[in-house]
Amino acid sequence: MDYLFDIRHIPEEKIPLLSILKALMGSVDTEDYSYVDLVNEINLFTGGVSPEVNIYGASDGSQEFRSKFEIRIRTLDANLDKAMDLAQSMMMRTLFTDEKRIYELLAQGRSRLLSYLRESGNSAAVTRALSSYAPRSRYADLIGGIAFYRYLDDLVEQYESRKEELRQELEDLVREIFEPSSLLVSVTGSKEEFVLVKSRAEKITEGLFADTEHTDAVIHPTGETAEGFLDASQIQYVALAGNFSEAGYKYSGALRIFRCIMNYEYLWQNIRVRGGAYGCGCGAMRAGDIYFSSYRDPNLSRSLDVYRDTVEYLRNFDVDERDMTRFIIGTFSELDTPLTPCGMGRRSLTALISGSTLEMIQQDRNEILLADQQSIRDLADVIEAAFASPHICVIGNEEKLKAEADVFAHLEPLAGK
Repeated sequence: MDYLFDIRHIPEEKIPLLSILKALMGSVDTEDYSYVDLVNEINLFTGGVSPEVNIYGASDGSQEFRSKFEIRIRTLDANLDKAMDLAQSMMMRTLFTDEKRIYELLAQGRSRLLSYLRESGNSAAVTRALSSYAPRSRYADLIGGIAFYRYLDDLVEQYESRKEELRQELEDLVREIFEPSSLLVSVTGSKEEFVLVKSRAEKITEGLFADTEHTDAVIHPTGETAEGFLDASQIQYVALAGNFSEAGYKYSGALRIFRCIMNYEYLWQNIRVRGGAYGCGCGAMRAGDIYFSSYRDPNLSRSLDVYRDTVEYLRNFDVDERDMTRFIIGTFSELDTPLTPCGMGRRSLTALISGSTLEMIQQDRNEILLADQQSIRDLADVIEAAFASPHICVIGNEEKLKAEADVFAHLEPLAGK
């Protein structure tokens, strides 16, 4: 069972606070429980009561998106009321007064986030590259990427002078989020269990803050075209992103095959095998975003050149029927991955919020099944259009990035000032 609260009205400057709130809920005292007792009760009566901040892109090919603050609950029928009470306590009665505990959690969160940026820098670099022009990715950067790390680092360093302001901001934020009119409840279970939850509808909304009028916030992309973040590591995470929809091209199922070819053939051979990187990746989104990335890469400019040479590779794409069939089957293996009941419920929820329909999914399937070599060659123009205005982000070795500084419009340390 998921409670999803719409948060599209939260202003840009407060978006990092959403991740602070998520980190504190369930880890500090509430009016009803000490944080130790709260954790024990959650473990005893549920399979988890977890706050999350999630972003859902639109399926219509636009840059529109929906952001949700979620409380995700797993529980048995017999413990449903108890699980709801625990969720209610976390949402409505969390206390932000334990200054020492909050500081410890923030400092711990900063350390973990920096480790993530250093160990999974490919994901962070892709998000940052896309955030230069895409509001959805800018939002993601503000809640869990480099932009959030900057916010969290400043908050920890200035905690003594900002702790009272932080407490007030969090209390205000809770009132702005947990309102009945912004709530969607998703239930995954049997029909009888759905009826059981529905009979508790008043209990779910009981105690939520009064509805207020909101307007959607405006999210401003960074506008940076080529960023480098200096670190003490000996490797790089190299990301290149662009958008093809601005040039008039539309998303098609053939782009799923393109992703399979890139990840298991072209990028694998040129970035992993010949380039010596530990990994590589590629993605294409309905909004027209394309990205390439490398993982623990000894190279920088060379990898960017490999990404750009994709256009020429596609123009000359030539494989036999057996290999083409293999790529199509590989694409379907990702499209039709078996899901748990929880996963199926989550997929249905995502489809609802994003506007995805069975007809869209079937169109993807048809375009994949009917694709041939010419379909892949035709994508050369799409990729060329996407990278006509490239957006680059690299996280890596300080000496390496400075030696190739002409790649970047902006260089700065990953950690510290």
